[in-house]
Amino acid sequence: MNNSFTADADTLMTIFRSMALLKANDERSRKLLTSGRLVAPYYSYRGQEVIPSAMSAALNDEDTICTIYRGIHDMLAKGMPLRELWSEVAGRATGTCKGKGGPMHLT
Repeated sequence: MNNSFTADADTLMTIFRSMALLKANDERSRKLLTSGRLVAPYYSYRGQEVIPSAMSAALNDEDTICTIYRGIHDMLAKGMPLRELWSEVAGRATGTCKGKGGPMHLT
């Protein structure tokens, strides 16, 4: 079995940028929660940034994913806009589920 992975420089940069976005979003989430500025259920995906980043780099825009209810990292890696994600976390009508799903049920 061949376990080697090869990717061109553009794909590797796409994966890296996605990982950086996920890390920054997780750090921001944790900071807001620990400061008390945000009250919401949250499960950190710290250390798992590469999985959805690489997976999403292998998918096309038309491909869909089915994720777990703690799938903020999956949704961001696949391209969910930050504004809509944070609106959903904040319970706003401009969120991805009109503020009714919260951080646990993003679509």
